[in-house]
Amino acid sequence: MEADKLIQAFTQVVRNQDYVFSPEAIATIPALRETIAEFETQAPQELAKVIRNWYINHEDVRDAVLMDK
Repeated sequence: MEADKLIQAFTQVVRNQDYVFSPEAIATIPALRETIAEFETQAPQELAKVIRNWYINHEDVRDAVLMDK
């Protein structure tokens, strides 16, 4: 999936499908937010890598993102 589409799909899942976030995934959100903040000025491909690296451990979120593309 292209970086821009992945970022957009992830954003849509966060906004509209918060029920897919397990308690474990929710617990890691603060660290993800910090990492995303560090990459905001980077190329979209770098931000997409951050998101992929995070959701690899959260299958329900990953599946929702991949379905939302």
